[in-house]
Amino acid sequence: AFIGALTMILGWLLSLSSAAESTTTPAVDHTPAKLLIAAMGGALGWIVLERLQGRLISTLGMVSGAIAGVVACSVVAAWISPRAAFVVGVVGAAAGYFGAVVLRRIHQRDDSLDVFALHALPALAGLFVLPFLDRPHAQIGIQVAGAMVIIAYSAIVTAMIVVQMKYFG
Repeated sequence: AFIGALTMILGWLLSLSSAAESTTTPAVDHTPAKLLIAAMGGALGWIVLERLQGRLISTLGMVSGAIAGVVACSVVAAWISPRAAFVVGVVGAAAGYFGAVVLRRIHQRDDSLDVFALHALPALAGLFVLPFLDRPHAQIGIQVAGAMVIIAYSAIVTAMIVVQMKYFG
């Protein structure tokens, strides 16, 4: 799990580094560093939540927190400072922990790849935390509208895939 997550995060950073080279926007120049900082914040946030719940600190939890932190930060990295990236990572890890541990316990369902828990929820948390950090003029209504568009698009594409899978077996 550790090697897989490290490979995924490094791939994410390399793809963003090549994208940053092709643009002249100063905020994008530090995006890979912000994502690493968010990964550290996410890992720390997750293990703190594990300890607060009386659980043992786990490598899988730390890795899950790092992934959730990167996901949460990737949606807002161009608009935040490196300091804010750490906070976004912690918030993303809290959202991921809620999805992977709390919701799983409540609904008795297992998301085998933690797509919803470690990708959807942290990304939404990253969107919603932006107006409270470095961008006070960002409106929460705009963030909610953007999130609703993303959710609708994801639902439509997922439905199209499920229909095709049912039709073709």
